[in-house]
Amino acid sequence: MIRQAKINKGFTLLEVLLVIAMIGLLAAIVLIALNPNRQIALAQNARRTNDVGAIYKAIQQYNIDNQKYPTAIEAMDTGYAKRIEICKAGQSVGCLNITADLVPIFLANNPSDPSRSTTISTKYSVIKNINNTIAVRAEGAELGKEIIAGVILDRVDLSAPSAITDLNATVIGGNGVNLTWSAPSSPLPIQEYIILYSSGQDFSSQTVISGVASTATTYLVENLTVGIYKFKVIAVNTQSQGPDSNIAQAILCGSGTCEDHNGNDWIISTNQPISGLHYNVRTFRVDAGITAGCVLG
Repeated sequence: MIRQAKINKGFTLLEVLLVIAMIGLLAAIVLIALNPNRQIALAQNARRTNDVGAIYKAIQQYNIDNQKYPTAIEAMDTGYAKRIEICKAGQSVGCLNITADLVPIFLANNPSDPSRSTTISTKYSVIKNINNTIAVRAEGAELGKEIIAGVILDRVDLSAPSAITDLNATVIGGNGVNLTWSAPSSPLPIQEYIILYSSGQDFSSQTVISGVASTATTYLVENLTVGIYKFKVIAVNTQSQGPDSNIAQAILCGSGTCEDHNGNDWIISTNQPISGLHYNVRTFRVDAGITAGCVLG
């Protein structure tokens, strides 16, 4: 009787490595799909969506029943930039206090952001549009999502003056600059102008002149020292501040003379420093990459 030997065939090394690789790949896919932090953020965003919807409906119902918004909303400035976060229960300072107006008649409770990141506000804000409509926004929304109930008419403050676009600067004497501009359009009366100027490369260090008359379209900045100056003017109306104007530049040379020839040489006739440089330097570079040549007087 002939007996056949029983052969036990195992896995090759290559087969084992392929199985391990497949298991690792599947584990990574499952981990990404079930990312716990992402799942938590999605759940919290869903709650925020429900909360802002409930708050928005409650405010609208209050408006229908009372022919006006709660007092705190009526007193709000308009515009997205002027939005205010709603107070938590028991809070009234530094937030929008409308809890007593809405709870419990129009809203079962005062919902708060699930992150509970603040002790003062709910992290839900109210935006009042210039046409007297409102929107409610979740300030703590996650995953790059914006959660809003209602419509925000414009991200720009619609009540603000427009930007001044024709600001000009003219050197007067040895230490003054006269600024001129045209009045910008504004839905509300202009209250004042703010002038900003700097002798640096930018406005990180600047001088501010506020309270310039609302009817002014010119202003003389005096007592300036030798240097290169940049100027901006901002219009302010009775409710909001407008954007920055165009930048106007002026070059002061003290008792000497200097001329900007649109990129050609400067001719300077007295030993005066320009932005810290003196005439013993034959050529130097100034703002905007202009090459300047000095001629000794």
